[in-house]
Amino acid sequence: MPVGSAVHARTLALCESLSFRDWSGYYAVSAFEAHHDHEYNAIRNAAALIDVSPLFKYLITGPDAAALVDRVITRPASAMAVGQVYYTPWCDERGKVIDDGTVTRVAEHTFRWTAADPSLRWISDNAAGLRVEMEDISEKVAGASRADVGRRARARARGQCIDRGRAEIFPDDTRLHRGSPCGDFANRVHR
Repeated sequence: MPVGSAVHARTLALCESLSFRDWSGYYAVSAFEAHHDHEYNAIRNAAALIDVSPLFKYLITGPDAAALVDRVITRPASAMAVGQVYYTPWCDERGKVIDDGTVTRVAEHTFRWTAADPSLRWISDNAAGLRVEMEDISEKVAGASRADVGRRARARARGQCIDRGRAEIFPDDTRLHRGSPCGDFANRVHR
């Protein structure tokens, strides 16, 4: 039976359609209103905040953590600054795409990996011979994705970065941890 995410009480109160679905064991809003027009237009032209708590999240730590990330993603993890987020596919040894998601460099030897499908076993298989530890933190860390196309485009045109700030949907005791200041806008929510 699905459970509510960290923001379920708030989304439940806002969901006029009462249209929920099971997404990886969590209740997820299918549409807030009977028709999706307002949500569609917000995502395309203004801003939207999407609860992505059901995504799978892993913490990769150890002296060879960057080597593991470099082994399977298509972007150079060694070039990532602490706090930077990559949106990237990950591939097998022949270059076939396995999945895509975000990889965040949390500290020098620590990465947080976010995926739509369970990937811990596959990541573990690729860690052979490397000094790394992997932890499934999916139930410890909620997630929100902010789509703010218009504001981001205007800020980039001015050569500015965006301060993501707080969102109305979250209670006062919620902290938003953001990715790179001008790049990926997938935020992590901790309570």
